[in-house]
Amino acid sequence: MFVSQDVGKSADGYNSYCGIGIRGKLTSEILKKNNSDKYTFVDVFINNYSQLEECILKYNPSLIIYNYHDVTTPYLNGYSLRNKYANIKHVMIHYDFTQNMVDNFNPSLVSGFEYVITDNECLINTPCNVFVVTRSIPFIKKFELSEERHDTIPIIGFQGFGLSHKRIDKLARQIQEEFDEAIFRLHMPMSYFCDPNGLQAQQRIAEVRRIITKPGIKIECSHTFLTDDEIIEWLNGNTINCYFYDYLPNSGIASSPDYAIAAKRPLTINNSRMFVNLHGLEPSIEIEKLSLKEIIKNGTTPLTSLYEKYKHVNVIRDYENVCDKILKNNTTK
Repeated sequence: MFVSQDVGKSADGYNSYCGIGIRGKLTSEILKKNNSDKYTFVDVFINNYSQLEECILKYNPSLIIYNYHDVTTPYLNGYSLRNKYANIKHVMIHYDFTQNMVDNFNPSLVSGFEYVITDNECLINTPCNVFVVTRSIPFIKKFELSEERHDTIPIIGFQGFGLSHKRIDKLARQIQEEFDEAIFRLHMPMSYFCDPNGLQAQQRIAEVRRIITKPGIKIECSHTFLTDDEIIEWLNGNTINCYFYDYLPNSGIASSPDYAIAAKRPLTINNSRMFVNLHGLEPSIEIEKLSLKEIIKNGTTPLTSLYEKYKHVNVIRDYENVCDKILKNNTTK
């Protein structure tokens, strides 16, 4: 059973437009759509302890994978339900798992979970109860093949919540420096947990408008919450998509670039640790090494290896391996 919080508006008025919920929904859809030959994956989207217990009694799972975060799923912070159903294997997905946490792993440091899943492929020497899995990328068939395109006026995109550590001001300054004509597109929906009223998103827009002074550079902003397919369509409409976050050494890998990868358009990042899985690509896509114009010229060539690495079949295989190793049963269905 795959457990995550609701995404969007539920019957009880709960609203969770947040990165954790979106990633959980994406992974659960991949697991269900690709039909594992070994396991039946059931996904449930719930918001409290009683709903979780109802699902356990309904499905009687052998193993539960929790799309966990202490803020978005606080009802999982306690041990009572896991102690009550000790016959079930309980597994946490941890999106901010660091090498220090690997090196000093102890269940007491992760809300008592004995097993942890992380999609940070750069972690090394993981213990037997920490599983590194393939990142869930929202590939859609429409963009199965990359299409080269040459825009007369470059369209430069940013997509994600408008929080201060996203450093959209850095991107605005880069655009201001390199281009006399461009369209700067920003898509920043409201984050239920971090920016419920959109005040930070509005601050980012105000910053951009102060920095961009050239009359040939146009700014376009949107805030409507989009489906995964709609986000990828939006990103595919840009000449290049850009993410220049703060370093944040204790954070996991950022998920917004996952959508830019799926859009099959040129992508640039900076040297933030939140993009560590994209450092070292050839040619480089790091803005500290090449300009926006140079990265645009290189097209999607640096991303080619990622299209193979992040195939959904690899996600399924990794989650099957997690279940195999924890349940120690290669024939369970």
